[in-house]
Amino acid sequence: MNKNIIKLVTMLLAAVMMISLISCSVEEDDNEEIVGLSTPVPIPDELIGSIVFSSYRCDDGEYACFDYMQTFVMQYPSVDVELDLADSAEEYFSTLEERIENGTIGDVFTIDSSMLAKYAEKNYIVDLSNHSEGVIDFTSDDYNRLYPSKIFYPAALANSLYDGRMYMCPVEYNNTVMFLNLDMLSSVGIDPLVPNDDWTWQEVEQIALKLIEAGYEKPIAMDYSDYSVWGAFARSKDAALYEEINFADKDLALKLTNPDVLSGIEYLANNFIKAGLVADKTPAEIKAEDLSKYGLIICDHSDLVRWEKGLVSNIEGEKSLDWELAHFPRFYDEKTDSSVASIGVQTIGLAVFNREQFNLDNGVYDAIEDDELLAEEKENVENSIVNSIRFALYAMVEEAAVAITGEDGYRVPALMSANAMKYWRNYPVDGKNTSVFSLYSAYDYPAEITSFLLLAPAAEINDAMGEAIKKYAASDDVSFDAYMQIIQDAVNAH
Repeated sequence: MNKNIIKLVTMLLAAVMMISLISCSVEEDDNEEIVGLSTPVPIPDELIGSIVFSSYRCDDGEYACFDYMQTFVMQYPSVDVELDLADSAEEYFSTLEERIENGTIGDVFTIDSSMLAKYAEKNYIVDLSNHSEGVIDFTSDDYNRLYPSKIFYPAALANSLYDGRMYMCPVEYNNTVMFLNLDMLSSVGIDPLVPNDDWTWQEVEQIALKLIEAGYEKPIAMDYSDYSVWGAFARSKDAALYEEINFADKDLALKLTNPDVLSGIEYLANNFIKAGLVADKTPAEIKAEDLSKYGLIICDHSDLVRWEKGLVSNIEGEKSLDWELAHFPRFYDEKTDSSVASIGVQTIGLAVFNREQFNLDNGVYDAIEDDELLAEEKENVENSIVNSIRFALYAMVEEAAVAITGEDGYRVPALMSANAMKYWRNYPVDGKNTSVFSLYSAYDYPAEITSFLLLAPAAEINDAMGEAIKKYAASDDVSFDAYMQIIQDAVNAH
């Protein structure tokens, strides 16, 4: 894997920190009043050693991980941190499982919530629960104590738990929204152009049909093989995808043929794919200069990042496209006369690699015959885990959360106070409705299915679902539940 290793020289930062503390005083009373830039009281733990942080960058010029590391080292200048950065998320996640399994991953690494169950059960990631309650924010003037349940979005915290225990510190999330081509919508008299937050898929369908009638070919772009899309339709009636879940023995009962689940996916297949409303290209295949060809695009924050230059040039008058963003549509149920807000969210966070457990399971300690060297190795591993826990949980501090999500808006923060800041909402174009990304759904669809499976077979399910929908749309010979039964049987037999 093509990695860029960046090592931060801590001596200069330590010197700057020490200079800033000169001539500062502390006036102690019952409230431990802090004056000026005094040394924090209580004094931060003296952490000494080195750790490696494995993650990825979103763009060649984007160094959010470096900024996060720098804020940490300013607090703990005796810890030497190395960055192990892949050039893209795709590159990073494509080899992540392999690196965890063979122990070549960093001491702290970026993980998505879909992987928690597997590695928590193997004890390859550290249970952070006992360390996360009451973390002291030494960057605050009054040294606040931080509690995960109070500072993260409830769903972000829930997606970071396994069996009620916290195994990663949530950092960011990616949800799905609707990109609106206002020029195209206005050409067929859509009013209002930007819908309210409780608009439904029935309304999307009607808008698309009007565009078809006006001569626009396949006006909707979506990746319906993506679990965040088909999973939303599968959950459109609040139906459970699993009838029984037993994490202990992985007793998995996927129910794609559940009538409510099936009807939701059939609605996607019949009313959108089979009806010819959806383009052959997925959002990932659409370039910024081609956005004007589509009226409605289901996209996420990373798509806006990729389209940035084209979107900015639109505002500057180089192109005519006028656009806006809207919340993911709801699903209206005529039987209950109610709407269900169902949308996929993927939570990303920081996990700590339990190298001690890995070494025990893989005979690393057994291979060291010298008792002194063995004791030294065990001490080094234990020390790196202590440092790594503090490093991962530093994302609970607002200053650090802003650093790692990037002030330029590349990521959507999972920390409520950081999310509430406006810096990221101005990206990529000031004034656009990018605040729709602050909607944090209770559903983490990728985690729901991959908590039982490796990433590879989970990806195969997505591919199989997309292929099943495509085949069903092209033929009237086979019922849709037959396709779902094949996928369901394959998963449950895995």
